[in-house]
Order: sequence, then C-alpha cells, then structure tokens
Amino acid sequence: MFILLFFFLYLTSSAFTNTDKNDKGSFIKSITGKASELESKGSFYAAIKIYDKAIKAHPEYPEIYYRRGIAKLMIEDLAGAMLDLNKAIELNPDYAEAYNKRGLVRWDLMDYENALRDNTKSIELNAENPEAYYNRGLTNYKLNNLLGSFQDFEKAIKLDPDYSHAYLKRGYLNQRMGKLKEALSDFTKAISINPEDPMAYQQRAKYYLFVNEKQKAYDDLNTALELGYVQQYGNEVKKLLTQLKSEVK
Repeated sequence: MFILLFFFLYLTSSAFTNTDKNDKGSFIKSITGKASELESKGSFYAAIKIYDKAIKAHPEYPEIYYRRGIAKLMIEDLAGAMLDLNKAIELNPDYAEAYNKRGLVRWDLMDYENALRDNTKSIELNAENPEAYYNRGLTNYKLNNLLGSFQDFEKAIKLDPDYSHAYLKRGYLNQRMGKLKEALSDFTKAISINPEDPMAYQQRAKYYLFVNEKQKAYDDLNTALELGYVQQYGNEVKKLLTQLKSEVK
C-alpha cells in the first residue's frame, strides 16, 4: 500500500510543481479530481496526502483546506477537521459551505450552540442549499427547538423534493406531534425515493409499532435487515424482530 501511494504521489507531483500559480481554478480542479477519486474508494488518508502537498504549494487557497477538512471529518479526525475549516473560513469569511461543514463538526462534538451559529451563517450566505437547512434542523432538534427543526426540514424538502432523509426527520417530528397520517406519508415517501435505504424501513417500522400494526412493522424490519441495517443498528432491529415474531403470522 505504501509503495502504491508513493508511486501515485510521484506521478502526480507535476500537478504541484508545474502549475501556473495564476491559474487557481485549474490547480484546484486538478487536485480535487485526483483526491476525489481516492475518496470515492474510501482512501481518505491517501487523499489527505494529496491535499497536504497542495497546501504546501498554495497555502492561500481556502478550497484545499475545506476539502482536507471534509476528508478528516470522514476519518473522524474532528480536531483536524475543525482546524482546516477554521482556516478555510479565515481565508474566505464568506465560504458558506465551510460554515455548513464546521457546523457538522461542532454537532459531532456536541457543541450545539456554536453548531447552530455555523448552520445559520451558512444559510445567510447561501439560502438555496437544502443540506444547510437539514443540518440546522438536526441542531435545532438537539436544542429542543422542535418547531424550528420542523421548519428547517420543511425548507430542505422544498428546496430538494427528493431529500429522503429530510422526509424521515420530518416524519419523526410529525409522529411526535400526533400527526400520524403525515408521518406515515413522510416515511413512505422516503422509501419511494430511496428503496435501498434500510434506515427508512426501520423508521417506518417504528411508526407501525407505535400504531400497533405489528405485521407491517415486522415486514419493514425484515427488509431493513436484508438491506444491511445490521451493520449499524442490527442489534436493535433483531431485538424488535424477536419481540414481534411470536405475535405475527
């Protein structure tokens, strides 16, 4: 693996040394293209090496710090991600997406008040990004602002009618508010958008349990398990299935 990475870096070194410093767009496109290919394969450490070399050549480009910050977030290096996103914002105080992602880092650190500030700043800079509203919805929920959370998920859906996870979150809040018809509609919509998402079936199964439709809950839990939900929350799904097995056909 080390030899392959060294060889890859050697082959791409000309992208750093021969790039016209005035051609910022081409440089960033070249670097992010190479790094994105690695990231798509899950090779985030290798991608970070690419960004390291790019930053050494051009420490004035906020986009490279931003991309390295995202790669570090993906490997759960929250401190490193925070430093890079801070730097990206320092270099470009109007970098909406950097605020959005820094809000995610702060959310993971359970710093919800500051996460909310970053979420809101991102929206102020770019009010057309559905992910920013979705992320603020998650933060508002943690801060027990259920109305604000609901409104953010609604806005995310308005901007992107195929945002399946926004439907799941809105469905959960609809269920909490006793709007059961709307909740079921949201869960089913999420499944129709992404029928391969095990989380959507698990969420709808919980709804069916809530309204005592055990056969439907059992069916959805089985589907969630078949789609690979065991990788994340398999124990919970298996426990629910065991409880239901004796009560359904």
